[in-house]
Amino acid sequence: MPSKVSISSDWTTQLLGVPTLTTHDYFGPLPPAPVPAPMMFVVHVDIPVPMFWPPGMALGQNKLAAKVLHKNLPIIQDGHDCGALIIHIPTMLPPPTTMANALLLLHIPFSGRKTNFSASTVISQGKATATAIMIDWPPTPMTSCFDPISPPTSTAFSYGNTVLIQLTLADLIIGWVTIGAMMIVEAAFAFAPPGADKAGKKAATTAAEAVAEGLVSKLVPDAQALIKSGLGFASGVARMVFTDGPVDAKFSVGSPFGQVEVGITRNADGNYDGIAGIRRGSDSGEVAAGQSGVSGKSSTDSATGNESSSVSSQTGSTSESQQHSLNPWSWGAPL
Repeated sequence: MPSKVSISSDWTTQLLGVPTLTTHDYFGPLPPAPVPAPMMFVVHVDIPVPMFWPPGMALGQNKLAAKVLHKNLPIIQDGHDCGALIIHIPTMLPPPTTMANALLLLHIPFSGRKTNFSASTVISQGKATATAIMIDWPPTPMTSCFDPISPPTSTAFSYGNTVLIQLTLADLIIGWVTIGAMMIVEAAFAFAPPGADKAGKKAATTAAEAVAEGLVSKLVPDAQALIKSGLGFASGVARMVFTDGPVDAKFSVGSPFGQVEVGITRNADGNYDGIAGIRRGSDSGEVAAGQSGVSGKSSTDSATGNESSSVSSQTGSTSESQQHSLNPWSWGAPL
């Protein structure tokens, strides 16, 4: 099925009920906290941001094909995340706590707005080309940071773009199955019996303590983070099995500010490599060994590269070579 590409200038926002509204943990104020508020979930306004979001780019979360352009702007690639420092504003609280939420010190630095769908047969500068439109057919929504469960309720306003990419059945099924599995894991931990998860956070008696314990949970991998990383790896493996084109299947431990990654990658030539690497912000180091031989590389800018452009916007349509199964009923064939 066809879907429009997203580009760096496309704005992203929430579309759940009222635009930009999300729910997040609340504990405050900080400081002082004469009568500490209990832990609860409060509606926040998350500001709209463009796909190119400077803090996310600095941390290597933005995935842009710098040499594959539409409207003279980079096209978004698979794995894109608008990333950190999306402003959250608490609302719908009684005075005087309307604007006070100590946990904003966690929600804003660790924010995110991620793509979930890409066309495996359309390669932009060595990666699959992403799409992120919720009100469309097929819907390809983004996932935002939410507490306690992150639903796929975000969208890019890419409706004015004219380049179309063809999604395969596998692209759609794997995207939705991954979203559903992540939400099930979040729900299992969020509604577990007291003491099974976040026990220390719920027991915090001051806002400062809640922030400190929340920071530890963000930086030190817990059971939920490890399971979700495993699901991400499984999703990558499924893409390798049921689609063609470049795919990364990585198991990552860490945070947006620093990660250790191991996994398998398949490049645009169909070669498989085992990889291991460390990423700190936009700086990364990686070692790969496999069909491409043994190599090491480092990078300081995820938005640039030497690959040639593979998608053209001159006529409002894609001009890439289709790398997919010849069987029209294959999961890997464009719909």
